[in-house]
Amino acid sequence: MKLIFWLASENLPLHKLKSFINFSWFIKVLHIKASNDNNSIYDNHTISLKMLDALAQTIKDKIWQDLEACSAFRIMLDESTDIATELHVILYVKYYLYGVIKI
Repeated sequence: MKLIFWLASENLPLHKLKSFINFSWFIKVLHIKASNDNNSIYDNHTISLKMLDALAQTIKDKIWQDLEACSAFRIMLDESTDIATELHVILYVKYYLYGVIKI
């Protein structure tokens, strides 16, 4: 899960997870098991997507909790169309929570 989080936070493609795990094994990082009682690892792309979705949902839930508790917020939308004419919308939220401005 930490590897998937790191890949996502660095904007690296998820399909690189398996080679990243293989490299980790090569340099003797041995704590990449699915559980403590077997030798399986999460290197399947489908499992990786499910883990990434779970992380995204956790982050979304935390942001919504913060927005419900904040005293002020500001929203900015950005829309663009890529070369394949697919529309993309990004929502930025800046909010004030417990004396701290978060983006």
